[in-house]
Amino acid sequence: GTKKVEAIIFHRHDGQHNIPPLNTMSFRNMDELRILDTSCIRMEGSYQYLSKLLKFLRWWQCPLKSLPIIDFDVMNIVVLDLTESIIEEFLGPSVTNTWFFCLLHSQEANYSQT
Repeated sequence: GTKKVEAIIFHRHDGQHNIPPLNTMSFRNMDELRILDTSCIRMEGSYQYLSKLLKFLRWWQCPLKSLPIIDFDVMNIVVLDLTESIIEEFLGPSVTNTWFFCLLHSQEANYSQT
């Protein structure tokens, strides 16, 4: 079941524009999720459903302009890779514990700490 899921890799390729957004409630019972590796995916809902054990978040071409890190615990994330995203702003707690932080080919981002 979903309680044992530790990794999800889901990439949409060019030409697959009809894929509906992923509802974040899908992560609700994935307490052991440590790796989320995705690209070109839209997610809808609250990011509080992401696992507190998440260590690796790669979201290439993230369609969000603001990453709502205030909605989920980023303290355990070791890798945050937002390559080719349109992120302009980070809102929430510090991500200074992150070992690898990548915004390669992304728009210039601002970081606001609350």
